[in-house]
Amino acid sequence: MQNLRAGARPAIPSDTLNQVLYANRWACCVCRAPGRPVIVHHIEPWAKTHDHTARNLAVLCAEHHGEAHSTHDLQISLTAARLRDFKRRWEEQAGRDDAQAIQMGTQLQSDQWNYFNHLRLAELARANGVDLAGLPGRVQAERAGVCNEEGDIIATAPHGGYIYDGSHRMALYRYAKAMLYQLLDRSAVRNISDDLDRGPLKVAVLQGDLIYVQGRHIFEDIQPAPANVEAVRARRSANRVEVTFDFDRREATSNSAWTIWLRGAQDVGSLVQVKALKRGDRGKLYIVGTVIGMRNALEGLKTRTYEAGLYKTGLIRPFGGWDDEDPDDLGGYDDTDSE
Repeated sequence: MQNLRAGARPAIPSDTLNQVLYANRWACCVCRAPGRPVIVHHIEPWAKTHDHTARNLAVLCAEHHGEAHSTHDLQISLTAARLRDFKRRWEEQAGRDDAQAIQMGTQLQSDQWNYFNHLRLAELARANGVDLAGLPGRVQAERAGVCNEEGDIIATAPHGGYIYDGSHRMALYRYAKAMLYQLLDRSAVRNISDDLDRGPLKVAVLQGDLIYVQGRHIFEDIQPAPANVEAVRARRSANRVEVTFDFDRREATSNSAWTIWLRGAQDVGSLVQVKALKRGDRGKLYIVGTVIGMRNALEGLKTRTYEAGLYKTGLIRPFGGWDDEDPDDLGGYDDTDSE
């Protein structure tokens, strides 16, 4: 509900505001400097368009907001076209940053991937333009009989065991890891580990997105399970947000992963493709997905706090509280210019 006081412009809807700020990592899309106070600016003036949609909103620091409203040689310094280009490039880069942080963190802490969903990994890699034929380890994987001529992984688990139990394990692991890293190079990943708050997540995460969630996972066996499958349901819950996915434990990459890291309660990180967003009682948000890979938790990744900026300004409150009656309740984030 908006406050439509006489002569007052309605406030930007909170969901739209959260979406734009999240996509821009709470930073100016021009200078990208972290920590600067920012303003959500209308690319095309509200007075002309009455457009509060995300496509018409850009995140600017005070300096570049001033340039968007000032003229040099009778021309606007930051035109609408330039702003749209800055916004597009920054949002694309911000999405890639999470994927690169996950990949680089893995390399710095050595390889600790505990699980790959081989079928979905290959599907996503192809869909994102990865050339499977040119991947490191592809030739060795084919020679070891763990992938076919098309590059699909065909390795199977022995009775009562897991897929990586055998002399082929290093060839298979190297090929699957290379496929994942090429996928991350070409994909935007939302790291939602820092703060599982339903306020920004309900608009920042969409069906089909790749997300990374780190923290205490609960693994429970699914009974009865299909034949020749170790069916497991994983759950990561915090702050009335729950991420769940099912997987086959037989695709564990090592004996320790099979017997320890994918059972009970473990601190791990999961790369998940979102399949559905559901609402529960008292506003709880359920994110249902398909897991692509799981690894041991990355040290330092959770210090990449994005949502904290919203709490500092009062833009979101604990459990997603919001005062829709007051359009001025937007801290320093609302561009209140009438033009």
